Amino acid sequence: MKGADTVEMPEGSTLYDLIQTGITHSHAAVGVVVRLRKELSLVKDVPVLFAIDQYNSWFTFTEYQEPVTVRSCRSIHAKELTTVIIYG
Repeated sequence: MKGADTVEMPEGSTLYDLIQTGITHSHAAVGVVVRLRKELSLVKDVPVLFAIDQYNSWFTFTEYQEPVTVRSCRSIHAKELTTVIIYG
């Protein structure tokens, strides 16, 4: 479903508004994290630290799987997830 992972943010929204949108609309959470990273990368006058809990889990397989055949599934590695791709 195209656009299901996006939500429009009104002009003048704050980072708090952006984060609240990701919490309220879980389908847009990854898009919110991507946008948050983009917005924080624009800050040049003060240092910004973005801490990520469970970072080690980005180097192993997730609990997610995708079907390959009728009887088998392929485990999905964290490096295939959007959040890991944009920060990794």
